[in-house]
Amino acid sequence: MSKAAEHEFDTYAGYRAALLAAIDGAQREILLFDPDLKETGLESIAGAEALNRFLLRSSAREAIRLLLGDPEFLDRHCPRLTRLLELHGHRFAVRIDGNDRLHPLHQPFAVVDGHHLVTRFHQDRPRGKACPDDPAVCAPLVAQFETIWIGAEPGKSGAPLGI
Repeated sequence: MSKAAEHEFDTYAGYRAALLAAIDGAQREILLFDPDLKETGLESIAGAEALNRFLLRSSAREAIRLLLGDPEFLDRHCPRLTRLLELHGHRFAVRIDGNDRLHPLHQPFAVVDGHHLVTRFHQDRPRGKACPDDPAVCAPLVAQFETIWIGAEPGKSGAPLGI
């Protein structure tokens, strides 16, 4: 299979479009690291619908793993994502890095199916790239994600408390 060309973007709109395209093509698993989700566009109608479609077609146990530095935006401003957590909490996991280990990365990214990368070069800027069908470029970020995931605290789950 030939590797698709890397695509660069320099606006948040370009980032959001690349992220939605990657989600639309996802089959198995999405790993997403973001400091706070503010610039992902996932709370938009299109973002939430893309994630829902993915969750319905994926058979992976933890189809979406979301690693955040700060959960405040998710907790206070993301009713669509919260609803997805309620509906698909058994396959949508959120963890929070409360020990500040994420901050050295400064690079938000999504790895889809271990082969497709969408990343911004720095969390404070929109410039980044999408690398479809490139497992070699994804591998180091997946390793970093897994290392941080192990020590991160569970975040919002959408599971009822049963009180």
